[in-house]
Amino acid sequence: MLCWMKISVEFSIEIAMIVSTAFENYNVWMIMDFSALVVVNYIDLYYCQSIDDDLKLKMAKEEYCMPINREPRERKSYSCGDKVFSASIRVVKLFYEVIYFHFFPYVAIAYSYYGVSQLEEQ
Repeated sequence: MLCWMKISVEFSIEIAMIVSTAFENYNVWMIMDFSALVVVNYIDLYYCQSIDDDLKLKMAKEEYCMPINREPRERKSYSCGDKVFSASIRVVKLFYEVIYFHFFPYVAIAYSYYGVSQLEEQ
């Protein structure tokens, strides 16, 4: 659940950055927008650092490493939940690699050029 929340926050911040930079005309305001969004992006890290919990101490002792089971499994042995998680991971990976990583900068440029110019004409 935390990972899904983190992904949605990261995606929302990226959209906010595109929208805010598309409307800025001065470098100082653009730097201020980026600085504010970076602070928002690190709120979860600051919150995690402020918590004093046994689980956090145990994770720090293990150097935040999670054991990864790399034993091959056949898809036939997946439970219903495993199938759902496997499919969702593939969809997120495809979205990240194809759309977000490669084409999102072009979306920002297109929005800045077409979207903002259309709003200014009205």
